[in-house]
Amino acid sequence: MTTTFQPTWLDNLSLVAPSSLLYGGTNRATLDLRAYRGAWLKLAVGMYATGNLNAGADVIVRRALNNDATASHAYCAPYAQFLTRTNYGYQKINYASGYAAGVQSIAFSGQAGTAFAHGDFLCITGQTSIPSGSGALTLTNTGFEIVRCSAGTSTPLLPDSVTKYPHLNAEYITCADAWGLWLPGGSTYVVLLDTGAVTTSSAVFFYQADYQLYEYESQVSV
Repeated sequence: MTTTFQPTWLDNLSLVAPSSLLYGGTNRATLDLRAYRGAWLKLAVGMYATGNLNAGADVIVRRALNNDATASHAYCAPYAQFLTRTNYGYQKINYASGYAAGVQSIAFSGQAGTAFAHGDFLCITGQTSIPSGSGALTLTNTGFEIVRCSAGTSTPLLPDSVTKYPHLNAEYITCADAWGLWLPGGSTYVVLLDTGAVTTSSAVFFYQADYQLYEYESQVSV
């Protein structure tokens, strides 16, 4: 008989629910991993704009000093820092009856800005109008998700995997960026979206953060 250690994970946990953030603002969340082995953090930022931006938004992950959830001190370089794109592009779903979950071909119309290309991350926003303020998104009979474009320079958009949620006619699809990051346990982390360098008034950012928690290990005999 052999003794081994079996990891236990909690999956699909939300740190920041799908939200909108107008340019010039910040969205801040804390993730307390003091009692856990670690977590995989998943970050995604979509972007609606009517022109190229002068600067991208910063996505910053800081390891808090003394596990201070207020994180008033931002010493030295962050644990990780990412920058979103500055070129814009968006389109609208063009299918009168909407799409059920699980599709892999999405007709669109109304494209503006940079054409979507192979390898691009895209945000299917769950919105048929662009939010006029910052805050949690209202999602009714549809979902917010990030997909990777296999093809879509012209309609239809072909994600490289099926959609997770249903989507509505005239729903916006925007350019996006997405990252995954391993966070070691034993600390509290601050996750920040900062759009203070963006000065284009038409910019609205869509933001979501999820994580997979490495909760503990169990000793088992096999």
